[in-house]
Amino acid sequence: MSRKQQNYLSIVVGLLGLFIAIGVKTFLHPCVHADGSEAMCAGAGQLIFYLGIALALLGSGLTWTKGVLRVIFAIVLLILSVLLILAPGTLAPVCGMAEMTCRLVTQPAARVTGIVAAILSLIVGIGAIRNR
Repeated sequence: MSRKQQNYLSIVVGLLGLFIAIGVKTFLHPCVHADGSEAMCAGAGQLIFYLGIALALLGSGLTWTKGVLRVIFAIVLLILSVLLILAPGTLAPVCGMAEMTCRLVTQPAARVTGIVAAILSLIVGIGAIRNR
């Protein structure tokens, strides 16, 4: 895999991270109670936000790296993607009721985004190791 293809894939991972970070603050947000207070899943939303920002920064940063640092960035992207998959429900609690927004919207969006980002990060990592 050429460096240019790796750069495209890492930019896509960065855009996925930016999508989930913006989404969790806007249209993919966790539950909010009727009185405006935060639900127990607010911590999951914050964790997803920070992981999304980290994915966005490292995904864009990978385009400027070379050599061993490129492989390390790809491995860290893979780890962050796995953490994004595990964030809602495993690393941070979400609401117990199946009808809540965090269960219907936030958790599936984070998991799908994390799975796609993990696959792309793995491809970039394998390409970087082969080019090394």
